[in-house]
Amino acid sequence: MISKPLALNPAQAEDIIAAARRCERLVSMALQNRCLHTVQALRRFISSGRLGQVYHTRIWNGHVMHIPDTPTMRQRRLAGGSVVFHTLVHLLDAALWILGNPSSRRVSGASYRRLPHMERTALGPEGGQGECDIEDFNTGLVHFENGATMSLESNWLMHPGGRSSGGEFLGDLGVASLRPLRIELEEGGDIVDVTPALPADESVADRCGNIIHDLCQSVLEDRLPLVRFEQMLDVQRIMNGLYDAAGQGREVEIAA
Repeated sequence: MISKPLALNPAQAEDIIAAARRCERLVSMALQNRCLHTVQALRRFISSGRLGQVYHTRIWNGHVMHIPDTPTMRQRRLAGGSVVFHTLVHLLDAALWILGNPSSRRVSGASYRRLPHMERTALGPEGGQGECDIEDFNTGLVHFENGATMSLESNWLMHPGGRSSGGEFLGDLGVASLRPLRIELEEGGDIVDVTPALPADESVADRCGNIIHDLCQSVLEDRLPLVRFEQMLDVQRIMNGLYDAAGQGREVEIAA
């Protein structure tokens, strides 16, 4: 069981998966949002076709004026990536899983380091700005093989009162959103709320326990875990693609 991100770059991630396959071992990731009732319900709804073809997805995630006080999230040589790697990764994986894990083909992106230009630091008393050399805002656009797109936005220095985390799925027949879950369809010229009634989502601790339990059961039952090898690799490739595109100032291809 590996936390997130899977690795610092796609090459490392591919080495991990190759080693697992070579040794006939299972690997899973702590992408516990897949255990949310809302995420599972929206995955079922979209796979049923009731939302029609999902042509665009938006996801956004962040912290309110706070960069975590650990070097593995503040220093690029240890972190690999900033808020995308350590926060948005959960929502990115959940959105891809909801969509049925479409194949990604290319990505564009931009990143910003606003902290040095701010009047007050968001790092707290543990360290000054000089100990943080990583960006705090990222945005990008992913193109999928099926023609659909996904826009992403992640921010460690959100202003209070702003939107903190969520997602929208735009389909030919309606719109669905996460956090909170809401599904609206166009029926007979009217907009109808068809959001299902669900039990409350479990705590983070329970979700983490569920994803670990799934890996244990996959070993006992000789089956694949909920989080699959190629899905982990695709998340890694998209995240690094965002950074590559931002660094090169152009759209980049995502190698399968």
